[in-house]
Amino acid sequence: MRAFIINTDASFSMKWRRGAWAYWIKGDDVLLKSAGMFPAELPNPGLAELLAFSKALGEINKLIPKQKRWETKLYINTDCTYVIHVIDGTMKQSKYMTLIKAIRHALVGYQVRPQHVKAHTGHRSGRSRMNHWCDKEAKKIMKEEGYLDERQ
Repeated sequence: MRAFIINTDASFSMKWRRGAWAYWIKGDDVLLKSAGMFPAELPNPGLAELLAFSKALGEINKLIPKQKRWETKLYINTDCTYVIHVIDGTMKQSKYMTLIKAIRHALVGYQVRPQHVKAHTGHRSGRSRMNHWCDKEAKKIMKEEGYLDERQ
């Protein structure tokens, strides 16, 4: 059984309506880390978090052929309960249902375990450290692009 740990986070500016994303993906023989700016304005931080996860899932799906997904576990760590509700199917209504359905379709076949990570705790657990890395990288991009709010 192959397994991947996916960590994602987004940073969002209410003032500028801009966001950045980061993911950290670890598998048996894979380590993928990336961060970037979303190309356009976004209406809210929940969508930024969902798009950050979608980017990471897209990377996983490039690695795993559809016929191998049934033998692959995804441990998904996020500090966003909205993303967890999308993954576990408890999100029933949203103005982003097209994106949500696409994410759920992209998850078909995998054994999925979403896990909530409490953000900004300073804990030393692996999940907390990776969440901190994703948070730091997304904020670094926001700062470089001039969109980091002073309170962030």
